[in-house]
Amino acid sequence: MIALFGAVGIVRDYARELGITTMLLLALWVLKFVDAEFPEQLNKLLALLVNGSAITQITAKALIVCGVLIIIGCIS
Repeated sequence: MIALFGAVGIVRDYARELGITTMLLLALWVLKFVDAEFPEQLNKLLALLVNGSAITQITAKALIVCGVLIIIGCIS
């Protein structure tokens, strides 16, 4: 896998890959920060979005995080 990603990095250019990696790491940090600093507000928002059990809310949270990372990856 490392060789595959290394080959893609060489083909696409080092600066472009570094920019995407930086943006994705920054997005992960922001998502982790929001989750750690505002858990009650996040849980209330998830309860409003999906009416269901805690497992449904966790699934919705995971899908939102994946969606944010996919959007940032596509934009970058």
